[in-house]
Amino acid sequence: MQPLVTPVLQSELAAKYSGGMSIQEIAKGLGRSYTFVRNALLASGTVLRSKEDGTREYIRVVRKKAGASNWYGKEKYLLSKLCLRIYAEQDEAKRLGKRGVFVECRTRGDLMNVLTGWYDGISGGER
Repeated sequence: MQPLVTPVLQSELAAKYSGGMSIQEIAKGLGRSYTFVRNALLASGTVLRSKEDGTREYIRVVRKKAGASNWYGKEKYLLSKLCLRIYAEQDEAKRLGKRGVFVECRTRGDLMNVLTGWYDGISGGER
């Protein structure tokens, strides 16, 4: 049985990872598995880099807390309804001879405003 990851080990792993080492390099140096090191980094709250090249925006992996299942279920439901709304809007735009519903959006912000408005309409403005 492997011992638990101590806070000291977590901080050492986080320092190595923040210093530019990959999870694979850290795991090899410790003689541990990739999964062990990754889970220890996640447990310490370390923000993980993308796998491609490390130059993209950082990704924070958040673990689901106990009792959050209802919230996740509701979000999944709302996002599926949003996808159906997007499909319906695109279908209506094509029916009217338009190229699409997002043609007017010039920036990412414009697109997010449209989607946020639809999401608020579906969720009743509740977040």
